Amino acid sequence: MKVTSTPGPRAADGAAADGGSAALLAARGLTVDFARHGRTTRVVDGVSFDVGAGEFVGIIGETGSGKSVSLRAALRMLPRNGTLAAGTSEFGGADLQALPARELRRLKGARIGFIPQQPWSALNPVVRLDRQFRQVGRAHGRSRAWTDRAALEMLERVEIADPRRVLAGHSGQLSGGMAQRVVIAMSLLLAPELVVADEPTTALDVTVQREILDLLSRICHEDGKSVLVVTHDLGVVSHYCDRVYVMRAGRVLEDGPVGEVFAAPRHEYTRSLVEAAGAGDLEDTDGSEGEAS
Repeated sequence: MKVTSTPGPRAADGAAADGGSAALLAARGLTVDFARHGRTTRVVDGVSFDVGAGEFVGIIGETGSGKSVSLRAALRMLPRNGTLAAGTSEFGGADLQALPARELRRLKGARIGFIPQQPWSALNPVVRLDRQFRQVGRAHGRSRAWTDRAALEMLERVEIADPRRVLAGHSGQLSGGMAQRVVIAMSLLLAPELVVADEPTTALDVTVQREILDLLSRICHEDGKSVLVVTHDLGVVSHYCDRVYVMRAGRVLEDGPVGEVFAAPRHEYTRSLVEAAGAGDLEDTDGSEGEAS
C-alpha cells in the first residue's frame, strides 16, 4: 500500500478530510468504565476517531492503552462488565448506540466486517467450514448456493489452495496463517464497506504476518473498502495506513497523516515510540511512492 502523508486535516465534527461527505465511521468522546469485584475503573476517557471512505486508518498504542476497548465501544461489542459511560458512534449516518439489536446485527457482517486477534475465536472447531460460511450467509438472507459460490471465490482471493477441500474440513486442520485467511474471507463474504481488524496478526508467526497484511491491504484497495486496524506495531501503521491515532492510558495523544505524525511527532510518547521502532521500520512514512512488499 502507498502511504499517504498529505491529506487535509482531520475535521473535529466527523467530516471527511476534504471537507466533503461525512466520515463512514465517526466516534466521538467514547468513555468506557469496567466493573470488577465491586469496583469501577475508567479504561477509556473521551476517545474520538473517524474513518473516511477508502481510508486505511490505524489506532496504535501499547498493551492496555485502550485501543481495542475504544474500537469495541464504537461497535457496541463491549463485554458484559464494560459500560459506555459517554460518547457516540455513527456508521454511514446511523447511530450505532441507538440502533435496535436486530438492526445492529444486520449491519455487522453485511456492512462492517470484523477480524479478531485470534482466528480460532471466530471459528467453531466442531462445525465444518462450509457450514460456518452458510451460517453467515443465512443470517443475512443469502441462499446456500450463493454462499457456497461466494465462499469459494473469497477463499481463492485470500490465496487458499484447494478451497473446496478446506471448506469440507474443520478449523483444527488449518495452520494459524490459513485460519486467519479463512477469517478474512468470512469477514469479506458480504462485501462490507468497512473492515475492522483488531490486532489481526498478533497470533501469527512473524514470517506470516506481512503476507496476511499485504493480502488484506490488496483486497481492500481493489474493492475500495475502508479499513480500521488496531495494532501495537508502528511498522504496520507506517507501511499500510493513511492516518494514525496514537493512544496511551485510555486517551488519544495525537493523530494525523502517518507521514506527518511519525516524521514530526508532537507528543513525547509518540517520539519515544518512533525512536524505539527505528528508521528501518518506518521507511515508508516519507510519502514516497514505494509499495509495501
